[in-house]
Formats: sequence, C-alpha cells, structure tokens
Amino acid sequence: MFGKASCRPERTASCVIPTRLQSTVPPKLAFTVDETANALSIGRTKLYGLVKAGKIRACKIGRKTLFLASDVRAFINHLQKSGVA
Repeated sequence: MFGKASCRPERTASCVIPTRLQSTVPPKLAFTVDETANALSIGRTKLYGLVKAGKIRACKIGRKTLFLASDVRAFINHLQKSGVA
C-alpha cells in the first residue's frame, strides 16, 4: 500500500497518514485520555491527578473526556517555563 517512495507515511498518535494526504487532513483539535497520556508519556492515573490538581484542563462531552490541543500545549509550555521539563 505504501510501497512507492513518493508516499512516505508520517506517524501520528493514532494512525499513519500518507504524505500525499497530510495537507488534506486537518490537525486534531482534541485528544482522548489515552492519546493525551501517551503524548505526555505519563499514565492515565497521573493525568487524572493533574486534572484534579488544576494543572491541565479536561472537557467532558457526554461521558467522553477530552483534552483540547491548545490546553495540552499550554501545559507543556508551562512546564518548560517553570524548568520542570
């Protein structure tokens, strides 16, 4: 399927998107608990602890917990500025 040299796949958190399709696939605006924990290299329990401590914001849509990409970036920027990361 991806045998041609012109179609090198790029890896994302949940799937492989062929290079030729990357410009047509919009960036994700929100991530699940598992995707966010994976991106931060922490476990689900630690992530929920950060939410409870008010360090990162989570949004609920029905029973689904989501993390906005902008909130995840803000959390990482805060870590970099505070010298933790």
